[in-house]
Amino acid sequence: MQIPSDFDLIDQIELGMRFERTTLDSDEPESHFHYLFGDILLTNFDDKTTDGEEEKVTIIGGFQLLLIDGDSARLNGIPLDVVYDCNDEAWQFFDGCFNREELIYNENIKRVVLGEEIEWSGDKVLIINCIGILPEYRGRKLGLLVLHNIIERYSLGASVIEINPAPFEFRCHRT
Repeated sequence: MQIPSDFDLIDQIELGMRFERTTLDSDEPESHFHYLFGDILLTNFDDKTTDGEEEKVTIIGGFQLLLIDGDSARLNGIPLDVVYDCNDEAWQFFDGCFNREELIYNENIKRVVLGEEIEWSGDKVLIINCIGILPEYRGRKLGLLVLHNIIERYSLGASVIEINPAPFEFRCHRT
């Protein structure tokens, strides 16, 4: 497949997603985690395609998200530290952002943003673990486009979005 120009590429990017969720009772700490995995797809519409033919779809990257529903944990009487202790990334976030004694966001995360005090609406946290793009598609600001799209689509109801900016080498493997 020929790699489209930057302008065409942006119009042809889509996010495909699959959920991984274990059905547990709401009194289990792990039941308040929602793992989301997705593919970054490039849809190639050929000018010669006639009605009834399918477009070509190529996987050019992937992403992993973790949504933590602290609100439902609190409603079910589960302390937030117990919930966050179920996952390493979640614990790292909790350890850096929560006052452990009061189980509320600490002053480091309540800083003034753009001249206004942040108003917290709950305890849902979206952690964007990784966004990976195949090497031949890098350098076109697609990661930023995908990040923006992820935040728009999956952050509904989240009080905080954490992004782990560590390098990640995406490899497309299909069996």
